[in-house]
Amino acid sequence: MYDEAQYLKADGFDDAIVGTAHGMTVDEDGGPILIYDIEKCVDIIMDGAVDMEREEAYEYFTFNVMGAFHGPQTPIFLDRAVLDYQKLWDKDKRKDIYLDHLEV
Repeated sequence: MYDEAQYLKADGFDDAIVGTAHGMTVDEDGGPILIYDIEKCVDIIMDGAVDMEREEAYEYFTFNVMGAFHGPQTPIFLDRAVLDYQKLWDKDKRKDIYLDHLEV
């Protein structure tokens, strides 16, 4: 369906790709972008690092990989945390959900 050359990849993280995203809110032309699993990306960083704790690997990842913007084809990163959907619809508790998922 799509040529692999269309995708902008995060170098070294191919094993963390979990799918593609489509839609006008994702890319200007609605074309696909890659989705990476955050936990898998952090694991890859830890596998290649000497004496790096998970928290350090996560910090490195969020700043150097997830924090990089390369235009509308920039990949997105999936947090597989399970949401409490009841809290999600409760406006007063949305901030708590966000803050809970910031912890590594």
